[in-house]
Amino acid sequence: MRFRERIRSYLPIIVVAAVCVVAAGLLVSVFAPEPVRPSKPVIVTSGEWAPYVGEGMPQGGPTAQIVTEVLERQGYDPTVRYTSWSLATKQSQEQGVFGTFPFTAGKDRLRDFVASDPLMEFEYVLFTRRDNERARQIKVPEDLRGLKIGVVPGYDYWASLMQAPAGKVTFDSSLEAFEALNRGDVDLVPESLESGAAVLTDPRFSGDAAAFESLDPSGNPLLGSKETLHFLIKRSAQGEEIMAGFNRELAAYKLTENYRRAVAPITSPNQEAAELVGAGPVELFTVQDQQVVLSAPGAKVHVRRWPTSYATPGPAPRTERAEVKVIDGPLAGRILEVDPAALRLIKEPG
Repeated sequence: MRFRERIRSYLPIIVVAAVCVVAAGLLVSVFAPEPVRPSKPVIVTSGEWAPYVGEGMPQGGPTAQIVTEVLERQGYDPTVRYTSWSLATKQSQEQGVFGTFPFTAGKDRLRDFVASDPLMEFEYVLFTRRDNERARQIKVPEDLRGLKIGVVPGYDYWASLMQAPAGKVTFDSSLEAFEALNRGDVDLVPESLESGAAVLTDPRFSGDAAAFESLDPSGNPLLGSKETLHFLIKRSAQGEEIMAGFNRELAAYKLTENYRRAVAPITSPNQEAAELVGAGPVELFTVQDQQVVLSAPGAKVHVRRWPTSYATPGPAPRTERAEVKVIDGPLAGRILEVDPAALRLIKEPG
């Protein structure tokens, strides 16, 4: 009897302890952090297209950086496989390849693919030799009759150009097309303004960049086209669901400093990084009224325009100034002019 009475006296304590143990277990299960799920490995395809994407570029180039970082935000672990442009789209329709980039989103492509919101914008233009007077005078489609255009498979060129009565000569890469332009084998090469400039300054290109120019579209749809670049996934219900998530993360990513840095080489393609040098304060001049302002040496600038004598042969150099945008210091944000002798080119971190 005494034993039973003793058990009864401890029973409330035992019940309370049991309740506490159960409650503690519930709290742990509710508030304990979920185990980190490993990122899902995926393969995405692309090609070589400086300055937008390339295996040898920092982080694979701006579009590769954007796509990989957005996919990582979705919980994927992307690997970029570089190939030709025609194979990039073909492989992305096969089992085991997640998607491809960067491509325009024309009607033909949208039959087979779901396209992301724009990664960035670019402008198609026509490149030609400066000594090709006929090509430089193009205004209407009939002006293209008898001329040859160098094209690359996998590119989606603008319709008015492709429908014009010009011959089309196919090349494996933009570099090969520009080499043909240099030899005179073709009269025109349609290319992104920035990518064409990258080819002309590529050490592998055998021509002199000064011998070429891009035709100013000036609103003429025959001479150029403004386009957007996209990430593509094979069209399916699952692909549309994945792309909706990609677009949500892309919108958030575009608000970050990483995105601004990624697109900077494209949005400011002709602006070279430099710093002001001098034994004392450096004189800069306002563009409109040539008023003098001073800056300390070491201030960072982007060169917007060099004097013409720095690139074009002619008489002895005149007193000309470079146009710069100041990046830091009290004059940050100002567009001013400066003696090129006060500039030292620097390499920005990639």
